[in-house]
Amino acid sequence: VQVGGEQLFFEVLLDERVVIPKTQLVDQANGNYEGAVVLERVTAVPYQMHVRVDSEPDEPARLVRVTCVAGPTHFPFCSIDVAEQPMEVSAGQWSSFSILRRDRFGNVVLDTTTPGFHLEASGPSKLQTELVDQAGGRCEARLMAKLVGTYDVKVFGKTQDPFGVKDKYHDLDKGEVIVQVVPAHMSPAHTMAWVFNVDAGETPPGADEDLAMAVVVQAGQHIDVYLEARDAYENVAVWGYQILQVLASQSGHGDYEFTEEDIEDPNCRVMSGLLTRAGTFTLTAKVDGVAPPGWPRTLQLVPGPVDAE
Repeated sequence: VQVGGEQLFFEVLLDERVVIPKTQLVDQANGNYEGAVVLERVTAVPYQMHVRVDSEPDEPARLVRVTCVAGPTHFPFCSIDVAEQPMEVSAGQWSSFSILRRDRFGNVVLDTTTPGFHLEASGPSKLQTELVDQAGGRCEARLMAKLVGTYDVKVFGKTQDPFGVKDKYHDLDKGEVIVQVVPAHMSPAHTMAWVFNVDAGETPPGADEDLAMAVVVQAGQHIDVYLEARDAYENVAVWGYQILQVLASQSGHGDYEFTEEDIEDPNCRVMSGLLTRAGTFTLTAKVDGVAPPGWPRTLQLVPGPVDAE
């Protein structure tokens, strides 16, 4: 039949609710009727399209099921799923957040073969990143840094240049994540320890102290061993319940054990001692049985001033 003659109409329903009202199908005079509809939302429930001949309103409508899928990825509408900002992670540990693909209507794009994403990060050190496509239209962004501090991570959409010359990057709306890297657990093998003379007015030395040099202290002056907690990546960390031991040993005279001072500093602990016998000592420090880098040290105790009595 080349010419239909009858008027056909259709309407689109979702859960018995009309989302596209009665619309006429156009007779193409070639045996076909044609019509067009734009569905702007995706739903797990299929739409129902009712087609009815206008001259027979009492006849049951023919039912066509229509499934609407998301359109192409629209980068400005892609969203980032992160629990909180700033995102807190431990040094040396991988953490992640999700990027959700969406079309220009906000529908989730399930096709992970569509254009991907690109991460750029700035901060105290290099931030290792990788992107892994997941089910459900998600792309997982994985991050890891070894140096503590604040990192600014920017997410871009990426499309390939058809000529293979240079990829194109596109901004996302709210495509920025702040990452706060905090110290990992304290590592006894990475503890930093220094010696200083309290009575001589010395203050705790920094990391530039030459640990290979002998420590020279006058007999009868207080000696403090300053221990700073570090994680496995040399970040200043927080002390836990580690056991400290500092001993001064002199050949033929046994060991002298230092005692811990009470200070309010979560990153530092101080062991104090007072030696009166001049001579050469071996100064040993251990944290849970592990010696800090550069230890044991050599301690040279020199005589004090002349005592008239």
